[in-house]
Amino acid sequence: MLKKVEISARIEELKKTRADRLNLDAYWVLKRLMDISDRSMQAEPVLEWDPVEKMMVETGEYQFDSNGANRSTELIGKHLGMFKDNNNLNVNVGVQIVDDIPDDDDDE
Repeated sequence: MLKKVEISARIEELKKTRADRLNLDAYWVLKRLMDISDRSMQAEPVLEWDPVEKMMVETGEYQFDSNGANRSTELIGKHLGMFKDNNNLNVNVGVQIVDDIPDDDDDE
């Protein structure tokens, strides 16, 4: 068991060293997630080929990256503790045992 603790401690130490070297911290991650969310929410015009104009033209519709926006926003929310998964379920159930089944001897 001691070896596992030592290995885990060494892994954490190496992760921290790498993060320090790369200047990575929670602020950096959150900033990137916010940038991704902002960029993903930008509406971009839908283009289609116009054979008469012989070029791509706007259709009047717009699209955005909903998956990128949702995922980055979800990760920010998780970091801030906004979504708590509570898998603990406490149940109090009363049980009453009724023994009204006749014994085999009672059939005679």
